[in-house]
Amino acid sequence: MARVVRTVIAIGAIIGAIMILADLIRSKDHDAELSCGDSGMAFVMSQTFIKRRLRAPATASFPWSFADGVKVLDFGDCEFRVKAYVDAENAFSANIRSVYTMNLRFNPSDESWTARNINIESR
Repeated sequence: MARVVRTVIAIGAIIGAIMILADLIRSKDHDAELSCGDSGMAFVMSQTFIKRRLRAPATASFPWSFADGVKVLDFGDCEFRVKAYVDAENAFSANIRSVYTMNLRFNPSDESWTARNINIESR
Protein backbone atom coordinates (compact mmCIF):
# COMPACT_ATOMS: atom_id res chain seq x y z
CA MET A 1 0.00 0.00 0.00
CA ALA A 2 2.80 2.44 0.88
CA ARG A 3 4.46 1.65 -2.44
CA VAL A 4 1.27 2.60 -4.34
CA VAL A 5 1.04 5.89 -2.42
CA ARG A 6 4.67 6.74 -3.26
CA THR A 7 4.07 5.94 -6.93
CA VAL A 8 0.96 8.12 -7.04
CA ILE A 9 2.84 10.99 -5.36
CA ALA A 10 5.75 10.64 -7.79
CA ILE A 11 3.44 10.64 -10.81
CA GLY A 12 1.59 13.67 -9.38
CA ALA A 13 4.88 15.53 -8.92
CA ILE A 14 5.95 14.77 -12.49
CA ILE A 15 2.60 15.91 -13.89
CA GLY A 16 2.78 19.06 -11.75
CA ALA A 17 6.28 19.85 -13.00
CA ILE A 18 5.19 19.36 -16.62
CA MET A 19 2.20 21.66 -16.09
CA ILE A 20 4.39 24.38 -14.56
CA LEU A 21 6.90 24.11 -17.40
CA ALA A 22 4.12 24.30 -20.02
CA ASP A 23 2.67 27.38 -18.31
CA LEU A 24 6.08 29.09 -18.33
CA ILE A 25 6.54 28.38 -22.02
CA ARG A 26 3.03 29.63 -22.80
CA SER A 27 3.54 32.87 -20.84
CA LYS A 28 6.88 33.53 -22.61
CA ASP A 29 5.17 33.12 -26.01
CA HIS A 30 2.30 35.32 -24.82
CA ASP A 31 4.74 38.09 -23.79
CA ALA A 32 6.37 38.00 -27.23
CA GLU A 33 2.96 38.20 -28.92
CA LEU A 34 2.00 41.18 -26.79
CA SER A 35 5.23 42.98 -27.63
CA CYS A 36 4.86 42.23 -31.33
CA GLY A 37 1.37 43.69 -31.38
CA ASP A 38 2.10 46.68 -29.15
CA SER A 39 1.65 49.73 -31.36
CA GLY A 40 1.88 52.00 -28.31
CA MET A 41 5.39 50.76 -27.63
CA ALA A 42 6.27 51.27 -31.29
CA PHE A 43 5.23 54.93 -30.95
CA VAL A 44 7.31 55.36 -27.79
CA MET A 45 10.34 53.74 -29.41
CA SER A 46 9.99 56.00 -32.45
CA GLN A 47 10.53 58.94 -30.09
CA THR A 48 13.80 57.43 -28.90
CA PHE A 49 15.09 57.11 -32.47
CA ILE A 50 14.01 60.68 -33.31
CA LYS A 51 15.65 62.18 -30.20
CA ARG A 52 18.97 60.71 -31.34
CA ARG A 53 18.73 62.83 -34.51
CA LEU A 54 17.71 66.13 -32.94
CA ARG A 55 20.11 68.99 -32.29
CA ALA A 56 18.54 69.67 -28.88
CA PRO A 57 16.89 66.41 -27.78
CA ALA A 58 16.21 67.72 -24.26
CA THR A 59 13.79 70.27 -25.76
CA ALA A 60 11.76 67.63 -27.63
CA SER A 61 8.03 67.57 -27.04
CA PHE A 62 6.00 64.74 -28.57
CA PRO A 63 2.21 64.46 -28.88
CA TRP A 64 0.10 61.77 -27.24
CA SER A 65 -0.31 58.63 -29.32
CA PHE A 66 -3.99 59.43 -29.98
CA ALA A 67 -3.38 63.07 -31.09
CA ASP A 68 -4.20 64.34 -34.58
CA GLY A 69 -1.26 63.78 -36.89
CA VAL A 70 -0.14 60.55 -35.20
CA LYS A 71 -0.55 57.23 -36.99
CA VAL A 72 0.88 53.85 -36.10
CA LEU A 73 0.30 51.07 -38.60
CA ASP A 74 0.78 47.49 -37.45
CA PHE A 75 1.87 45.34 -40.40
CA GLY A 76 2.01 42.19 -38.26
CA ASP A 77 5.08 40.06 -37.70
CA CYS A 78 6.46 42.72 -35.30
CA GLU A 79 6.62 45.40 -38.05
CA PHE A 80 5.23 48.93 -37.66
CA ARG A 81 5.17 52.25 -39.50
CA VAL A 82 4.96 55.40 -37.40
CA LYS A 83 4.05 58.87 -38.60
CA ALA A 84 4.07 61.63 -35.98
CA TYR A 85 5.66 64.96 -35.12
CA VAL A 86 8.01 66.53 -32.61
CA ASP A 87 8.44 70.12 -31.44
CA ALA A 88 12.08 70.90 -30.61
CA GLU A 89 14.67 73.66 -30.82
CA ASN A 90 16.79 73.92 -33.94
CA ALA A 91 20.36 75.23 -34.24
CA PHE A 92 19.13 78.82 -33.79
CA SER A 93 17.16 77.97 -30.60
CA ALA A 94 13.88 78.43 -32.45
CA ASN A 95 11.18 75.93 -31.57
CA ILE A 96 10.05 74.17 -34.76
CA ARG A 97 7.72 71.32 -35.58
CA SER A 98 9.08 68.41 -37.59
CA VAL A 99 6.98 65.60 -39.02
CA TYR A 100 8.62 62.20 -39.09
CA THR A 101 7.99 58.73 -40.45
CA MET A 102 9.86 55.50 -39.91
CA ASN A 103 9.55 51.74 -40.06
CA LEU A 104 10.14 49.86 -36.82
CA ARG A 105 10.68 46.21 -36.03
CA PHE A 106 10.57 44.51 -32.67
CA ASN A 107 13.01 41.60 -32.33
CA PRO A 108 11.48 39.16 -29.81
CA SER A 109 14.66 37.07 -29.54
CA ASP A 110 16.60 39.86 -27.83
CA GLU A 111 13.66 42.20 -27.08
CA SER A 112 15.20 45.08 -29.05
CA TRP A 113 13.83 47.58 -31.55
CA THR A 114 15.35 48.64 -34.86
CA ALA A 115 14.32 51.54 -37.07
CA ARG A 116 14.84 52.14 -40.76
CA ASN A 117 13.67 54.56 -43.43
CA ILE A 118 13.66 57.43 -40.92
CA ASN A 119 12.47 60.63 -42.58
CA ILE A 120 12.21 63.97 -40.74
CA GLU A 121 10.74 67.08 -42.41
CA SER A 122 10.70 70.50 -40.76
CA ARG A 123 7.53 72.54 -41.12
